[in-house]
Amino acid sequence: MLSGLCQNGRTAAVTELFERMMMLGLPMDKVTVNLFVSNALIDMYAKLGHLEEAQKVFKGMVDRDLVTRNSIISGYEQTGDANSALNVLIYSMRCNRVAFNLID
Repeated sequence: MLSGLCQNGRTAAVTELFERMMMLGLPMDKVTVNLFVSNALIDMYAKLGHLEEAQKVFKGMVDRDLVTRNSIISGYEQTGDANSALNVLIYSMRCNRVAFNLID
């Protein structure tokens, strides 16, 4: 949720939600925080057109989620690199064991 808000430019909502989570004592493990920060970095680099930096963050991540993959795919799409976007999508589908359906 934090990553989604961040990607949509809702920084005030991110801060408010994060503070509420802390006040409620919700656990914030390293994976959650690292995933949040990494997703935000990928999104930021992609929006600035620095895809090499976004790729470095993406490749260096141990855990990835849907937001991670959407961020890098969106970055490729925004810079006109449809082949890389498609490659990440196919790789993600294979990792998650999503089957391809052929339509005749």
